[in-house]
Amino acid sequence: MISGAQTLTQEQVQQFLSLPEAQQKALAQQYGLDINALKKSQTTTNSKRLEPAPESPVRPLPSDEEERFRDSDVPNNRMEEYGYDWEPDEDYYSYEQDWLLRDDGPPAERDQRQRSRYEEERGSYSRESREENKERYYKDRRSEQFRSEASSTAGKLKPFGYDLFAGAPTTFAPVTEIPIPAEYIVGPGDTIRVQMFGKENQLHELIVTRDGQIQIPQIGPISVAGLSFNELKDQLTRLIQQKFIGVESAISLGELRSIRVFILGEARTPGAYSVSSLSTMTNALFVSGGVRSTGSLRDIQLKRQGKLVSTLDLYDLLLRGDTSADRRLQPGDVIFIPPKGKAVGVDGYVQRPAIYELRNEKVISEVVELAGGLRAEAYPKFTKVERVADGFKKTVQDVNLLTKQGERFGIKNGDLITVGAVDDLVEGYVKILGEVSRPGVYDWSPGMRVSDVLHSIKSGLKPLADLDYALIVREKSAYKDIEVIHVKLGEALSRPDSSANVAMLDKDRLLVFDKYRSRSKMLAGVLRKLKAQSSPTEKEKTFSVLGTARLQGKFPLPANYSAKEAIMAAGGIDPAVTDLNYAVLVREINPRGDIVVQYLDLVDIFSDKARAGYVINPLDKLILFNKDASRMPLLDDVIGRLREQARPGHPPQYVTIGGAVKFPGSYPITENFSLDRLIRAAGGLLDSSYTLQAEISRINVSSAKSDLEVFNTPVSSLDNSRTSQLKAMDKVFIKTIPEYAERYTVTLAGEVQFPGEYVVRKGETLSQVIQRAGGLSSNAFIKGAIYTRERLAELEAERLKEAEARLKRDLVSLELQLAREGKPGEEILPADLSTLENLLSQVKESKPLGRLVIDLNALMQGDQKQDVILQEGDKLIVPPTTQSVTVIGEVQFSTSHIFYQNLSVEDYIKRSGGETAQADAGRTYVVRANGSVWLPGSSPWFSQGAEKVGPGDTIVVPLETDRLSKLQLWTNVSQIFYQIALGAAAVASL
Repeated sequence: MISGAQTLTQEQVQQFLSLPEAQQKALAQQYGLDINALKKSQTTTNSKRLEPAPESPVRPLPSDEEERFRDSDVPNNRMEEYGYDWEPDEDYYSYEQDWLLRDDGPPAERDQRQRSRYEEERGSYSRESREENKERYYKDRRSEQFRSEASSTAGKLKPFGYDLFAGAPTTFAPVTEIPIPAEYIVGPGDTIRVQMFGKENQLHELIVTRDGQIQIPQIGPISVAGLSFNELKDQLTRLIQQKFIGVESAISLGELRSIRVFILGEARTPGAYSVSSLSTMTNALFVSGGVRSTGSLRDIQLKRQGKLVSTLDLYDLLLRGDTSADRRLQPGDVIFIPPKGKAVGVDGYVQRPAIYELRNEKVISEVVELAGGLRAEAYPKFTKVERVADGFKKTVQDVNLLTKQGERFGIKNGDLITVGAVDDLVEGYVKILGEVSRPGVYDWSPGMRVSDVLHSIKSGLKPLADLDYALIVREKSAYKDIEVIHVKLGEALSRPDSSANVAMLDKDRLLVFDKYRSRSKMLAGVLRKLKAQSSPTEKEKTFSVLGTARLQGKFPLPANYSAKEAIMAAGGIDPAVTDLNYAVLVREINPRGDIVVQYLDLVDIFSDKARAGYVINPLDKLILFNKDASRMPLLDDVIGRLREQARPGHPPQYVTIGGAVKFPGSYPITENFSLDRLIRAAGGLLDSSYTLQAEISRINVSSAKSDLEVFNTPVSSLDNSRTSQLKAMDKVFIKTIPEYAERYTVTLAGEVQFPGEYVVRKGETLSQVIQRAGGLSSNAFIKGAIYTRERLAELEAERLKEAEARLKRDLVSLELQLAREGKPGEEILPADLSTLENLLSQVKESKPLGRLVIDLNALMQGDQKQDVILQEGDKLIVPPTTQSVTVIGEVQFSTSHIFYQNLSVEDYIKRSGGETAQADAGRTYVVRANGSVWLPGSSPWFSQGAEKVGPGDTIVVPLETDRLSKLQLWTNVSQIFYQIALGAAAVASL
């Protein structure tokens, strides 16, 4: 075991000894510290002069509740109540390791040493027994979880003033930054600085000895104890002038003495403290950590030699900044904090709700003044005082602070004073909320109208106030049930004599909304109240607007509300986006929630042609649609509810439309639902629609069976109302004009008179489009023409993927067989692996062209059998005349050669260095310039045309595959090489 005094700094020792005894023992055992040695070193150090205080002398203090929790033994069965885990977390480690990790030395070395020690000590801690962990952890924890639990009473009143001491001292060093007053009394331990200048220049720092003297060189001892600082300066200045001719002096105080004082009673950390000789009562209180919540802030006593010298009321400091009663301390003084005296709570609409300690306050007005006075929205007429009366019964008394009698209402210990707000008024007021310059509560008088209330507000409405939609919320019964009234503010203010200028009643609330912001936040409380006051016999008086309304949502329903007003309540619509020809109103018709759907024409609604059916009922849902988007997301729920309420004899009330309309799907059927209305609902016809007839499928149900009836009807103009009437479950199919817009785009490139993209009709041929393009140029290499098709490229890509997969599979089999046999000289050699891997790499890099082999030369000579019917995306590339022959595959050097008419296949191969050792010369083949394949020296298989090499041809020397016959690779390899050679030949011909 090592001595703590030898390994820790004095500050670390002080922090260690300030910990609870149980934690001291645990840490001493863990880190090998000697507690007795640490205490002895602390006793020795206390007799020495303390170091200057750090820049920040306080640290955050735990609350009283946390201290009690920390110092108590928490039963294991209550740990879950505090939300703690069983194992310590980072909070515990940082708290425990803080003093152990501090050290001296270069920053880099110190950081590394601290990190290593931290990990070592953390591992040591984690190896301790589970029970020891729990006991230490719960006693010492100051985690955020505890603070959250301790602050769960944040809504309750807290004692006033104790947060002044929200920190505890990080050191007990004296405060030396206080200016020295002229009346300061010099005593033993003070340092006096004497600066001589003139004939002689000397600086002397003289310490006052225990007998009150200082020793001045060449003068001797001088008694200075008991002198004030001014008296000391005068005496020493005269003495130096007498003893030293031509010498001036400057007298100042250096380091001051420390004095020991006692802080007792309800102090947070009672005990003896060494403080500066300049310290006052408040300085000492801060150093000790302040006053506990059970101590008095208004009767802090200063006692000297057993007698009461002064009392300090901290409320003077907190409320008025008065420090006149803050007396300076002397050695041996005692600061005694008695228990808290009488107190009352002040809650409600005051500036500082809290619990206040009483001293000389007798009446309620004085206590309200302690709380900072009343807030702007307070209504002092309705103030309540809760009191525990005789017989331990709780009573409540109403006090009117607007009267002299109310101001003089006497208070008692334990009273709770609650000041009400204007919101709590009972009568004679109206409230204005929302987009007004001065929202709040205003006096109400009979006959008052909306314009009267708004005109009483100096600045009136805000710029973005909605002039078409405002609401008055009115209580209509003793049960505080509400109703809403729609107000058109613009009309009410511009025409005060109109019916829009609604008369306001007592306790009305006028809600003014922002024209461009959601109303949901302001309406939330109103909607909750309307829902709460609904019943099985009275529906909830709300409606919803969904879809393209600017501010869609749920809204309160005023009486006799029209569909136009409902849309304006949701901020209106954007005509550029909204489908004006189709909207629906979904209405519940019975307590079961069955619905019917009404068709709405927004053009009629906004032109004030609305019929009685457009009046909004409770729980109606108005759905508006985007004219360029599908209707199904908004109608899925409606269609689902129509399916659910279907029953025998009453099929689901919707129809389905498909074909050449913008938005095919199912739509609710309404009264007198015609074909033209269904087409409007589906967004209208496409330009390809066949309007001579539409096909309607209808199921006719009888008591015994059902028959399917299919008939055609003309698709008339949307302006013609004489159209077929539809029934539930009808299916309508709008046909498309035959061959409408069936035109393709093909590309002609290269040696064509007018190359470019051409639009062709269905069935048009290649020769026809070449003729439209002016034919081929004189430099065209007709035999090398490349014709590609997108569909063929897709098929070739699929085949290449299949070939690649087969080759990978064979390659894996070859590797396994080679690894299993492992004998050189067999049919399967390691070189084969490299060959197949190279082949696989070529396959991966191959890009399908989708080439269609055509004989363009024969076609241009009039052979119509060679003509091609064009498809979308076809492309013809006619290269310029070429004089090259390309040799690829298993030759020494793959390259292209100048075409000579008399040279054979073997001649061209010799010019490329001849075949390699892996070449299969017997299977050499030629890819013609037009894409066809010729296998020289064999049967007519693949043979086309004269057996001569021509310009633009590609000679392919394939890989010898006989020795790989065990794997049956010939089919795979031949197909792969065919594809690669085909692509290479096409590229070489460009």
